[in-house]
Amino acid sequence: MLKYFIAVLLVIPLLIMMAPLGIIMYLKPNWFNFKFRYHYLRILMKWLCIVLRVKNHVKGLENIPKKGSFLITPNHQSFFDAICLIAVSKRPFTYVAKKETKKMPIVGIIVKILGGFYLDRENVRQSLQLMKRVEEFLKNNDAGVVIFPEGTRTKSKDLMPVEFKGGSYKVAYKAEVPVIPAVITGTPRILKLKWFWSHRVDIQFHDVLSFEDYKNMNTIELANFCQKYVEESLIELHKINKITDDI
Repeated sequence: MLKYFIAVLLVIPLLIMMAPLGIIMYLKPNWFNFKFRYHYLRILMKWLCIVLRVKNHVKGLENIPKKGSFLITPNHQSFFDAICLIAVSKRPFTYVAKKETKKMPIVGIIVKILGGFYLDRENVRQSLQLMKRVEEFLKNNDAGVVIFPEGTRTKSKDLMPVEFKGGSYKVAYKAEVPVIPAVITGTPRILKLKWFWSHRVDIQFHDVLSFEDYKNMNTIELANFCQKYVEESLIELHKINKITDDI
């Protein structure tokens, strides 16, 4: 409880300064340029990481293309994944999230402000229409999209991912954009460790897979390739940082 009380006290000054614009941006996101909305959120996410004593250790950030659109496909351990990814990346991106995310107090706001995409996994027709919109976004914007190919957060104690869904990669083929497999770990312990402890989060971005690199794979093969990279990286990170011992 003390952790949250201190965090709120430290966040309040920034919220007072930025809340009026944020409320307008939440209600009318199309009034603002996408990159402006992203960098506005990035200021808040970086400050939130500081307040919660989150130390993001990043490798491969240079692998995110400096121009053009791209697709990032990380594993998923916590709602803090979305916060930490924004905090570390200067290149703007939005999210594809399950419809239940709308009800989440922080991530729901993030996705709404970024004009993200809410997926109803039980409605096949809606899913197809939504992925068409994601494809159009990638074709027409100098920005990226993040899709968590597991479709849900990891619930296993060892934090290893469940099956990466091949369907998550279909938009990459349609839009012919680079794919960047990514690993993130350590986020589940942010709200479990004491506030005065530093909470290490590790994020790694794999070398870019251009359309030429993966066009001869099918979506399942590409998903398996990305999952193998994530699993191998997680094993090494957990050995080094003993992340699973803290969760």
